[in-house]
Amino acid sequence: MQDFLHFCQGYALCLSNQSMFACKNYYNSFVRRALFVFLFTVLYLSPMCQGITGCTDSSFHLRYQQPANDTLWTTKQIPARDGGRIAISQAHSDAPVLSKAITRFAPDGKVQWSKKINGGVAPLNDFDLQAICEAGNGNVAAAGSMNNGTPTSYFVQFLDQSGDLLAQKAIGFAGSGNGNEVAAPLILQKGTDSMLFVFWHAGGGNSINEKLFLVSTDNAGNIGHTSLIKAPIGAGIGIHSLQIKNGWIENNKLSLFGVGITLDRCKYGYVDVPAFLLLEFDLPSFQLLKRRDYCPKFSGSATTGAYQVGYAIGSQGKEVNVFFQANGNIVFTRTYRGLENTASGLVNQLFSVSTFDAAFNHLKTECITIPAALLNTETAQELYVDAKGYRHISFYDFQRQQLYYAVADSNSNFLLQKRLSLAGGSPYLLLPRNGLLPDGLFTSVNLVTKVNNASTINYLGIRPEDTASACFGVNETFLSVMSDPLTELNWAGQFIAETAMLVSTTTNFSITDYAILQQDICIVKRICDTIKIFAQGNVCDLSQPVRLTAYKNSLCPGKVIFNFDTSAVISFSQPNDTTLLLHFEKSWRGTIYASLANCPGVKDSFTLSVHAPMARFSIGEDTIFCPGSTYQIKAPPNLSMYQWQDGSSNSSFTAIGPGLYYVTAADVCGRKYADTLTIRPLNAVLSAGRDTTICRSEQLALHASQGFTNYNWSPTDYLSATSLNTVMVSPDVTTTYFVSATTLTGCRLTDTVIVSVRECPVYFYVPTAFTPNNDGKNDLFKPSISGTVISYEFYVYNRWGEEVFHTKNRNAGWNGTIRGVSQPGNAFVWMCRYQFQNQKTQIRKGTVVLIR
Repeated sequence: MQDFLHFCQGYALCLSNQSMFACKNYYNSFVRRALFVFLFTVLYLSPMCQGITGCTDSSFHLRYQQPANDTLWTTKQIPARDGGRIAISQAHSDAPVLSKAITRFAPDGKVQWSKKINGGVAPLNDFDLQAICEAGNGNVAAAGSMNNGTPTSYFVQFLDQSGDLLAQKAIGFAGSGNGNEVAAPLILQKGTDSMLFVFWHAGGGNSINEKLFLVSTDNAGNIGHTSLIKAPIGAGIGIHSLQIKNGWIENNKLSLFGVGITLDRCKYGYVDVPAFLLLEFDLPSFQLLKRRDYCPKFSGSATTGAYQVGYAIGSQGKEVNVFFQANGNIVFTRTYRGLENTASGLVNQLFSVSTFDAAFNHLKTECITIPAALLNTETAQELYVDAKGYRHISFYDFQRQQLYYAVADSNSNFLLQKRLSLAGGSPYLLLPRNGLLPDGLFTSVNLVTKVNNASTINYLGIRPEDTASACFGVNETFLSVMSDPLTELNWAGQFIAETAMLVSTTTNFSITDYAILQQDICIVKRICDTIKIFAQGNVCDLSQPVRLTAYKNSLCPGKVIFNFDTSAVISFSQPNDTTLLLHFEKSWRGTIYASLANCPGVKDSFTLSVHAPMARFSIGEDTIFCPGSTYQIKAPPNLSMYQWQDGSSNSSFTAIGPGLYYVTAADVCGRKYADTLTIRPLNAVLSAGRDTTICRSEQLALHASQGFTNYNWSPTDYLSATSLNTVMVSPDVTTTYFVSATTLTGCRLTDTVIVSVRECPVYFYVPTAFTPNNDGKNDLFKPSISGTVISYEFYVYNRWGEEVFHTKNRNAGWNGTIRGVSQPGNAFVWMCRYQFQNQKTQIRKGTVVLIR
């Protein structure tokens, strides 16, 4: 039965990544089992599946994509109470101002929230967020250090269950130094409502004045009790380069586990190296109750390539981790990067594993190795020990782009060894340390990669029943175990507890949402718990039916139910349980839904785009350019490529003047389209006439160009007939008149004329002669009158008393003709009746001589 399950999982995986034909050989190898599959499904699984609405158990390979041009390195992760995990990562896009990220994952690997902790100017520009812990109320406590040159070289932060920042503070202790030698802190739960932060400080140089700082807070970040513990000083008993890796609080005792250097006690050649140690304090008094040290073997007698003997034994012990088992044992792991000659030949050491009982008595130490020929270039490697003592090993071969991972029990029996080939072309960076194993998983692996200048995190979570799936690699034996000695050290000396002089300041780290996109590389689910539609997303050939296939778990019986919009469909059919054929008659974009008949709660959807050839491609009709206007020239939308005459690639183009505009385009099917549009210049000109001057209370006719429509004059004060091309105005003050009108092609034009108003002197003068010879001088006979005239009439008579000219327009005059006939030189009589404003009507008479 187990082989059959593996076949079903492998065949479903093959179909999800390849064609049916490509999986034919895989299928034929099990063809004889087909009848059994059918009978097993119909007789047994069908009734069982009736009540299933979807299962949460699954194995998965997920990829978390970081923002563009960013690189995110996961440096710490812890289990969350809901079965998920919380991770600290280092973001590099803001270098040299580094930023950190805190991300909370659900049990199924999905991102619940992710926040970016942003630094700024000094001292926030150089900080490290190193420790994290989930408080009893679900808040998240974090701590780190800053190279700020002040005693407040540590900081604590608290985030609520949604990832919002609750509290932040920089802290330190008087006399602690300038903060340039701080190390990673540790956060422990002191109770359901309090936390204990453990910081340590290296004095630097040869002073050997290591200190432990203990800070208690509540679950909201309010600081309570503080303590200071100084390490002993002196050769053989002093301790420095202290690194606390893990700890617990039980029965008023604080137990801390880590590494540290005691001068002249644990050496590799001539170099002092860190020993494994236990420090146990009485919590109320902080007096040292117990200290035990063990000096591990630092082996390695050959090197090659980038490998260095003793790489993991640097003064800070950064490659050491401490894990607790359910039976009370404590496991120290140390990462090697070197080669060693053994009785069986040259081996490549990866890790050492040292196991101690609850009293810190050494039980055994082993070294996990691989043949030297397998990996002889740099790798990224990680070892995690779970509560059962199982060793979860993973490392990455940079040169061959192979991920190796394995699981061994506490007795070093290997339960699983796998090799997974990863996609080429993307550099792989490193595996994060301090891994964890969420509930229900057999093993898990993290691998950071770099794709398109942004990092991604590949996360594999594998359940026991899915270890044989091809999704997670192939079986390959490559690891072995050999014993490794460990020597206990005896020492004298006492840690000293002192009153802590806490120094604290506020910090202004900012917190922002940090987008992380999840991609499902591979998910293996069982029974009626999964369905996935596969089809060609863009359909170009409408002459053939569109095929959609809904892949489901091979153990899940029943027909797939499809739902879709039928408005653009000519016909459809479902030739089998999982295939849908659709025949379209026009372009369409919509969603096809699929669900399992026996398990309707399991659903999937697929967005389908059908692209019929365009019947007409147009960017509009030719038009006339209206001055001051812009024209939005739009091509048909939703095409895959546009190129305008200037090389721009939007679906529309903004024209600001006359000219020839054209575009070529292509749809997702590669069909090409083109069109041209001409915007011609406008020939019409609207004129309101020349600027002029009048006397106050005089009227003036303003004439706009003819041949337009919808005239509009403004302002309307002292103006008549505002919708005609000619209007009369009589302003009291100098006024600028605006006229707008519309051309026959729809352009709206505007012009202005200034009518200046002046105060004119009051006088009346009539010349005694005039010469109408059309020389432009003295051609008209009329009175010269100035002032505000409210009535006016002017007459001219010949010597026989006949009227030869009459007008009421003070600006009009006689041109020396009678009914169009020029008169000879002679004397003529005139008479004018007029009235100035605020004066009486006057009559003036006289004679004038017409000179030829």
